[in-house]
Amino acid sequence: MDLGLNGKVAMVAGASKGLGFSVASALAQEGALVSIVSRDSAAITAAAHRIEEFGAGTAFGFTADVRSAQEIAQWHRATVVCYILLRLSDLKLTACLNPKFARNSGSTAWKRGIKQHEFNVISRTR
Repeated sequence: MDLGLNGKVAMVAGASKGLGFSVASALAQEGALVSIVSRDSAAITAAAHRIEEFGAGTAFGFTADVRSAQEIAQWHRATVVCYILLRLSDLKLTACLNPKFARNSGSTAWKRGIKQHEFNVISRTR
């Protein structure tokens, strides 16, 4: 079934195992670029690798506690940076696993891509 998710970004919390992992895997199989989060760094990294190993699609693992608005904002920002970097430079997803990589990039194209994406997100949510 084609749900029209190819190339869309999906953020799934509690996705290191169980229902969250199953949802993230299904979204990735439909072509979504999946950003998954858990408080357990090792578990979420393993889950992201499992999704990719199954050939289900692209997954980005992030460690955060979704009970914190600040950590949710950080997860969102890291997701935006990661997937824009992938689209602009054809980098492998593993480059996004290091947050310093995104913060230290001085590329004008990267900065322009972030601003454009954030504008699109804001305008679509209004």
